[in-house]
Amino acid sequence: MEETKQERLVASCEISDIKVVEDGPKGLQSFVTYHIRSEFSNGTQHLCVRRYSDFEWLQKRLEQDHKDVIVPPIPDKDAFFRFSPEVVHFRRRQFGRFLDRLIVHPVFGDAKTLEVFLTATEEQLASHKAASKTADEPASEQKEQQQVGAAAASAFFSMLNTVSNIATNLTTEVQEVDSSFTDKKVYLELLREKLGQTLNATENYIQKNTDYVDQTVGITKEIEAFESFERANYPEISEAFSKFRDIELGVVEVLDRRSKNEREMFEDPLRDHVAWTVAAERLLDNRARALKAYQLAQAATKAKQEKVDAGQGGETLALELQKAKDQEAELGAAFETISINVKKQLEEYQNDKSKALRLALRELARENIEYGEQTIALWKDLGKSLQAK
Repeated sequence: MEETKQERLVASCEISDIKVVEDGPKGLQSFVTYHIRSEFSNGTQHLCVRRYSDFEWLQKRLEQDHKDVIVPPIPDKDAFFRFSPEVVHFRRRQFGRFLDRLIVHPVFGDAKTLEVFLTATEEQLASHKAASKTADEPASEQKEQQQVGAAAASAFFSMLNTVSNIATNLTTEVQEVDSSFTDKKVYLELLREKLGQTLNATENYIQKNTDYVDQTVGITKEIEAFESFERANYPEISEAFSKFRDIELGVVEVLDRRSKNEREMFEDPLRDHVAWTVAAERLLDNRARALKAYQLAQAATKAKQEKVDAGQGGETLALELQKAKDQEAELGAAFETISINVKKQLEEYQNDKSKALRLALRELARENIEYGEQTIALWKDLGKSLQAK
C-alpha cells in the first residue's frame, strides 16, 4: 500500500468549472477555459485554469517522452462548433476522463509534466511550453528517436542520425520480423473505420430522437388548442385530450432524458475508442521507426563488413566497422525493448476496450429498460383514466 501511495502523485482531480471567454473583434478569438481543482497525496491543493491548447501540449509531451506507452486521448478540435453547449460539455467530460486516467496511470501518474500542468501558473506554463518548443527544434529524425523505450531511449536518440547518414547510399526495405504487428496494424485501421461508421449511425439515431422530441412538443401545443376549443362544448372530450397532452409531455421528458444520457453513456465511449485506436496505431508507428533504424544499422554494418572482407579501408575502416556493430547492437536492444512494451500495451488496450464497450452496452440496456417501463406506465395511466369514464 505504501508503494502505491508513493507512485500516485495526485490523489484527486476534477474540472470544477468551464467558461467561454469572448475575445477579439466579434469574438473571433474567443476560447474556453477549464478550471481544474486537484489535491496531491501530500495534502496540498491547487487550482489552475487551462485551455484546449494546454491539454494538447500535455498530451503531446507525454507522447514524445513515452514512445512505447499509449497516452490517453483528448477530444478532437472543432473549429466551427467549439462554443456550442454540446461540444463544450463533451470536452469537459473528455478532459475530465483524460486527467482521471493520467493520475492513476503507473507511468503518467507521477510524471513531472503532469505536475507542471496541474500546479504551474499560466505564466509558468507558458515558459514550460516555450522551453519544450525550443527543445523540439532538432530535425524530424531526431524527434522520432526520443525515448523509444525507457531502457534504451538514449541509444536510439543518439544514433539514428548517424546510422541514417551512414546508410544514405544503401538500398534496403524494412522487413517486418513479426507478422503479428502487421496483423494488428490492419486490425486497428479497420477497427477505426468500423467504429467511425457506428459512431455516425449513433449520432444520426440520437439526432432523430431529438428531432422527434421537438416535433412532439409541437403536437402537444396543437392538442392543447383543440382541448381548449372543446372545453365549453364537450368537456369530457376536452378532459380526455388534456390527459393525452400530459401523457405526451411526460413521454417527451423521458425520451429527452434518454437521448441526453445515451450521448454520455454510448456515444462518448465510441468517440473515446476512435481516439484510443489512433493512439494505439501511433505505438505501432513508433515501433516501425525503431525497426527501420535497426535494419538501417544492420545494412550499414554489412556494407562495411564487405569492404573489410575485400581488404579495403585498413585500420580506419576496421574501427568504423566495430563502431557500426556496437550501434547495431544497441539499436537492436532498443527495438526489442519497444517491441515487448508495445505488445504489452496493445494487449492492455484490447482488454480495456472490451471492458469499456461492454459497460457502455450494459448502461445503454439499463437506460432503455427504464425508458420503456416509464413510457408504458404513462400510457397505461391514460388507458385507465379513459376506461373509467
